[in-house]
Amino acid sequence: MQPPPAARPGRLHDNTAARHDHILAHLRAAGLGALADLDFRGLDNDILDP
Repeated sequence: MQPPPAARPGRLHDNTAARHDHILAHLRAAGLGALADLDFRGLDNDILDP
């Protein structure tokens, strides 16, 4: 198991942090999905496996 990511500056957008930490890959590897608000548009453009 990896250690939790280090704290980031508040100015870093959530979408950028999610990309940097490969959140979608981790969720898919665990067989999970997530619901998010509109700020995360464009994070996952895979319409066949939303």
